Amino acid sequence: SAVDGAGGTDSAEAPLFGARCLAMFSDGRGAYCAVSPDGARSVEASGRWEVINGQVVLLAGGGAERTSHFRLEQTGAHPLNNISYTAPIHISLDELKKDFENPISLADCIPKGG
Repeated sequence: SAVDGAGGTDSAEAPLFGARCLAMFSDGRGAYCAVSPDGARSVEASGRWEVINGQVVLLAGGGAERTSHFRLEQTGAHPLNNISYTAPIHISLDELKKDFENPISLADCIPKGG
């Protein structure tokens, strides 16, 4: 998995994201989450991923894709059921190298019990 803390854009432009996370599994499944710069909205997506023409493409097909949009408040995350992606998510390999942290293993992501 990888986390983007750079905002996903050049410094001269307003950032598109406050943070992003991308998890890519060896079986071809993946998950993506992005939070707006103001922290008021988020999107989560999961489905198949492929690398196509130098782009990681999430929601690349297979029928099990899913997206959810949320309004984030102190009282919790509230689903925005009337909003969804109509196209796959594309992240260039260059953007992945530049804007995301190096991958870590899934075992390193799971909290250890005491």
